[in-house]
Amino acid sequence: MHDTTSVVSVFGWEPGTRFGSRRRRGPVVGLAVVVAAVLLGGAGTSPGRAPVAAGTKSRVSTVASVTSVLPLTVWRPSTGTWFIRGVSTTRYGAPTDTPVMADYTGDGTQDIAVWRPSTGTWHIYGQSPVRYGAPTDIPVPADYNGDGKADIAVWRPSTGTWHIRGHSATHFGVPGDRPIPQDYDRVGHAEIALWRPSNGGFYVYNSQTVAWGVRTDVPVPANYAVAGRAERAVWRPSNGTWYVRNFSTVHFGVAGDVPVPADYTGDGLADIAVWRPTNGTWYRRGMANVTWGVRGDIPIVGVAPTVERLPQTTPPPISTSRYIRNLTGAATDASIMYRNGQADAAANPAGHSYLMLLDIGGQDHARGGVLLSATNRFLTYGQLLTAVASYLDGYAAAQVAGAPASIVIGTNNDLDVSATTGADWATRVVAPAATHAAKYLGLRVGGADDMEPGFSATPTQTRSWLTGYLGATTLPFVFNGSADGCSTSAAGSVCNHGWTAQDLQWLAGGAAPARTLNLPQIYNTNMSPQWKYISLTGVGAGRRKLAFAGPLTEYTACLQTGSCGSLTGNQAWTALWTQLHSDNRVSQASLPNSTDLRIN
Repeated sequence: MHDTTSVVSVFGWEPGTRFGSRRRRGPVVGLAVVVAAVLLGGAGTSPGRAPVAAGTKSRVSTVASVTSVLPLTVWRPSTGTWFIRGVSTTRYGAPTDTPVMADYTGDGTQDIAVWRPSTGTWHIYGQSPVRYGAPTDIPVPADYNGDGKADIAVWRPSTGTWHIRGHSATHFGVPGDRPIPQDYDRVGHAEIALWRPSNGGFYVYNSQTVAWGVRTDVPVPANYAVAGRAERAVWRPSNGTWYVRNFSTVHFGVAGDVPVPADYTGDGLADIAVWRPTNGTWYRRGMANVTWGVRGDIPIVGVAPTVERLPQTTPPPISTSRYIRNLTGAATDASIMYRNGQADAAANPAGHSYLMLLDIGGQDHARGGVLLSATNRFLTYGQLLTAVASYLDGYAAAQVAGAPASIVIGTNNDLDVSATTGADWATRVVAPAATHAAKYLGLRVGGADDMEPGFSATPTQTRSWLTGYLGATTLPFVFNGSADGCSTSAAGSVCNHGWTAQDLQWLAGGAAPARTLNLPQIYNTNMSPQWKYISLTGVGAGRRKLAFAGPLTEYTACLQTGSCGSLTGNQAWTALWTQLHSDNRVSQASLPNSTDLRIN
């Protein structure tokens, strides 16, 4: 198994993702529901339990809309209670039941439901019970016919037979297999499929068999790379590593965790995630950790209708990024930033996702804070964090459904630049802001740095800063610097002030390709060819090509000051796209984003 990570999903969605009008539904219940029950020794693994009366109904029956994601959810077998973060606490089910949340009605929402092994009865909230299955069966609800509704279904290990309500029985599998229905071939519905621990084989009915994994792995197929197509994948508890075929190898989690891959952002792609029974915490790659649940709970992941993820091959909507220069540390900063957040969200329509930069300034280590760019105004990290949190609150308040956003908080390499200040940026600014934003669906936070040869730090100091940042957090990193003095016609060049193209390639992706996105400054026509050749510098050394989210411009900021010039967002996007596509070694299928700086 080898690493072929696609870094356009650094934030879990591709920043700038264009959502097409075609909807494609995958399996309507997450595989991790079954996996979690198995790993926790819960319902679905122990047959022959005593009959239990249906649980008490209360409050809401569905929790996720077509344009949102399923909130963090756990089911507590001891009390039969569903805890749905930010939505409801609902008692439904009994200790011996198996949770089978899915969209059984086709309305785009996930229905609370349990299957009772003792009677083979399906209890779907708000509907009449349905008897289907036997005590030793394994429930496998999914959309097997592509009508947008989860079908009641069971797999019978003793005979290897799939019983799908309303369909003929299908014999596929042997005792010891694990059922994993997903859409592996983009056929528009869930396919009957199994994973065989004895040989690590993924067996898909009427499709190819692929060996992937070893006996002790946990199968975790999901649509990690392409909406509507499940990738064959396993999670290895012994080393906490995810092996996703044809996509990536990622270390995430520890022995004892429960893998819970799901679409936590609404982009139609599954995010790598685990739930830790020892502390009830959800660890989602590239997102803040959230504690929800206790030992003995079963984490629930549902799959909402996915949306076709189309490549961005024309200039995308231009989002607003900001030079933050008008803050003073006073209480009024919060209201200023809140209004800015509202304004920026209101300008970003549905049907796309967005990447925006809050450009703060340089770090002052001795005083424990930042000096706002182009000013003498100093803010402590605490004051800055309060202002950023208010911006995030304002953005979330005005954010429309179907417009997920990644907001990155940026410093530069012009003041105190070291491994210590890199770690400070991660732990004192970015990580707390990400934790604050964790309550908002469709809103992600990462770190950024304007790294330039023209600033005061040396390449060695700047590399140290990035090493410190990456070592202190798992959150994403966005490089938003420039390539001062680098060649516009050749790879491996020498740039200004002793910098080289190799230095910039390392900072812009070479150090951490799976966690880094590039948002290079494209203010004039010379800047885009510089980045083509910096990417080629890495390719020539056997490294991956750089991953570009799109251009950063300052067209509005220049209009505000009247003292500079910049390409427009569309001009910069076209220039960068043209340069990357002039050499297939660095071309990319989509250039999803464009964002323009203004001055606060």
